[in-house]
Amino acid sequence: MALLCYNKGCGQKFDPEKNTQDSCLYHPGLPIFHDALKGWSCCKKRTTDFSEFLSIKGCTKGYHSNEKPPEPEEASSEPKVKTSTEVIIQGPKSAEMMERERPSSDEPKQLLPVKVSGSLAQALSKLDLTRKDHPPVQGSADTPASLEVSAGTTCKNSGCKAVYQGEESDRETCTFHPGVPVFHEGMKYWSCCGMKTTDFTAFLEQKGCSRGKHTWVKKQDKKLVSCRQDWHQTGSQVVVTIYAKTPLPNLSSVKANRTTLDIHITFEGDKVFQAELDLWGVINVEKSFLNMLPSKVEITLKKENAVTWARLEHPQGKSQMLRQQQQLETDSLESQKARGAHLEEESDDSLSWSEEEEEEWEEGEKSQAPPASHDSDGNRIQLLFGRRRLQLTGESERERESRGDPKDSSLQIRRMQTIKCVVVGDGAVGKTCLLISYTTNAFPEEYIPTVFDNYSAQMTVDGRMVSLNLWDTAGQEEYDRLRTLSYPQTNVFVICFSIGSPSSYANVRHKWHPEVSHHCPNVPILLVGTKKDLRSNTETVKKLKEQSLGPTTPQQGTSLAKQIGAVKYLECSALNQEGVREVFAEAVRAVLYPVTKKNSKKCLLL
Repeated sequence: MALLCYNKGCGQKFDPEKNTQDSCLYHPGLPIFHDALKGWSCCKKRTTDFSEFLSIKGCTKGYHSNEKPPEPEEASSEPKVKTSTEVIIQGPKSAEMMERERPSSDEPKQLLPVKVSGSLAQALSKLDLTRKDHPPVQGSADTPASLEVSAGTTCKNSGCKAVYQGEESDRETCTFHPGVPVFHEGMKYWSCCGMKTTDFTAFLEQKGCSRGKHTWVKKQDKKLVSCRQDWHQTGSQVVVTIYAKTPLPNLSSVKANRTTLDIHITFEGDKVFQAELDLWGVINVEKSFLNMLPSKVEITLKKENAVTWARLEHPQGKSQMLRQQQQLETDSLESQKARGAHLEEESDDSLSWSEEEEEEWEEGEKSQAPPASHDSDGNRIQLLFGRRRLQLTGESERERESRGDPKDSSLQIRRMQTIKCVVVGDGAVGKTCLLISYTTNAFPEEYIPTVFDNYSAQMTVDGRMVSLNLWDTAGQEEYDRLRTLSYPQTNVFVICFSIGSPSSYANVRHKWHPEVSHHCPNVPILLVGTKKDLRSNTETVKKLKEQSLGPTTPQQGTSLAKQIGAVKYLECSALNQEGVREVFAEAVRAVLYPVTKKNSKKCLLL
């Protein structure tokens, strides 16, 4: 007796005695209907025609079954009584409310726990770092008793020539120069006193201007230096990176409360970096920590609220305003010193008129009645001082520009330009690795396909500090609609392809350049070849040769950049940290120095 098989996708009649393990071809999954597409969850085939959907052959073999699938439960006509529950959804807090609820920066600070990497511990073990007692301040205290001074040792204070003869030498008064020697345009003098001379011997014989005690052992000063800083954020953390080689864990510390950071890092033996940051948001101090690596120090701050930080420091913070005030005072003091130096170099004869000025004055006298002598002299001197002042001001500005110093650092801080950079390209070409390698200086060990993510960093390019917002996009086709939502208000695009993937190279011309040009036609483009290390990878080269292909050459990349009108072509390797920073530096330059395309005029024949 023939029975009907109720397996999905089969529907044939079978003989129970001849029913074997591979007699039935059916679908073990469930039907899926999504976006006009119809298919089975157990196989990938999709169609828009319902008849074709019913005729899709099964993907699994098994026994025929005459058992009907269970009928779906019918919904009861009587409505179920549900207990009403009140759901309160709290929206995001406004900026004004967050500012009112911001904790005080005067809260007590506590030390963040320190994590020392194994590589740093090995580097420190190789160094013979022993903590020595600091000698006294120059000319103000005795030499420590623990340090033996041999007879004949000269005093280390500048300008003092005393020689150690015994304990009675410690009771002598030391006459020394606390300042530093200055050599400027043939003049030699000490910064602490104004006795100038052109004779070097007379300069060495100048007696000290201060009194104190002898210093027989030279002190080892700690150098206060500045370090390059960077920061990035995730949904729950903010990571502040300070690039300092070989930091010393025992001599470094970071204190924090919920809104401020006090950073003190000692590295390379005698260098010290100090900073105080008023944070933009609120942190959880108990879950924050300090991670020390051989080349940098990472301060991981746990966000109190999962909100995006617009910047690292609060614009109204005390430390930020104090730095701007100090920078203004420093710039003002330097400009005054520059004017004073120029005025001292000018002699009294410089107040006389030049021949050109005399001719101008004589022509003016011919056209009008000459003024009184004292008025004339007064006007002449006043004009001359005005010209000198303008000339000196112009020279100081030119000197600052030649040195690369900004004219007004506080103005630069307030006017920091924000640049939006969107990175596009095929999936798995290394876009996310490029961004993570740039922002964290570390290569990710696990590949996780990105749907949408963004990073932020501050960098200085050609003396200009900019805030760089980096947008990571998905390269898969299923995210084509979502990806274009990140394109508005983009300042520069970075189109990536893998040097070891010829298909990603071809898609730059066929997919990515048309897509970017359609949505943002006038935005500059930077073409980047990622995974440069694969060009010398034997396995990659072997696989490509089997397909009669090879890695993309620099000439091919340059040619493609010209074809699509890219600003520049660059190559990088996130694995080897090669050319990563150059990619984003050139992206910033493409925005700061835009290239205007000239429209070619057609010839007109009459």
